[in-house]
Amino acid sequence: MKNGPSYSKQLNSYLEKVNSSSVSELSIEQVKEIFLMARKDFVDSKLSLDEFSDLCNYLWSDGIEAKNKGVPFASMLLETAELNYYIRKANNDEAANIVAVNLKKALVFE
Repeated sequence: MKNGPSYSKQLNSYLEKVNSSSVSELSIEQVKEIFLMARKDFVDSKLSLDEFSDLCNYLWSDGIEAKNKGVPFASMLLETAELNYYIRKANNDEAANIVAVNLKKALVFE
């Protein structure tokens, strides 16, 4: 992915590890595997919050949105994708609470 998103290198590595070349071809289990790898890289400071959130957005929109809207994992993935928006709006209790709750969900997901 030339001139792609800042997480492109990591995404390509994750795709290789799940034996796929495209997010749109992933099963929900493969999306979960990639999410867990990305979360580890986020916790290990290899991905910024923006990169982690953007990658989750990409996994959501190209990987599972249409197939799995009602699945708890899909909901958590979408909430994680929205973190980079809410972190910048966390100037009130409601937005700050959304950040705290959604980040916790992402960090404890197994």
